[in-house]
Amino acid sequence: MSNKRVPIPPGQISDVLELLHERHRLHLRPGDRFTFEGDMSHGDIVANMTLADPEETEVLTLEARLDLVGNDISNPSDGLSLVMDLLDESFQSFFASGRTWRPSLDWSVYDFGESQVQMRGQVRNVKLDRMADALLAAADIDG
Repeated sequence: MSNKRVPIPPGQISDVLELLHERHRLHLRPGDRFTFEGDMSHGDIVANMTLADPEETEVLTLEARLDLVGNDISNPSDGLSLVMDLLDESFQSFFASGRTWRPSLDWSVYDFGESQVQMRGQVRNVKLDRMADALLAAADIDG
């Protein structure tokens, strides 16, 4: 069995993003955007998804992974569906809570039938992080 990692194809990524946008469109604010990337092998799947506002003051990042071998899943596409289900449910929780739901920073296990998918994530103010980095860099230059 090959453990070569293959990126999720761009066409599949655009399909996922379109479906997410359509499914959650009533909860999206003007300028909100989803991004998605990931890769898979015959051993596992790793997917990263974000939801960001235009100013990047609220960026929800979710990372999910699935051990195909440990879950006895022979088709990576079936595993990707499980990963996408978890990510979709997480966005639903985020929106249903009025955007107050927060994912665990540590890997947590979620059961899907007989399979287990792991996920972690965070909500960050990327704009504020950049401003702090610039301020620290300026202080370092002046110091």
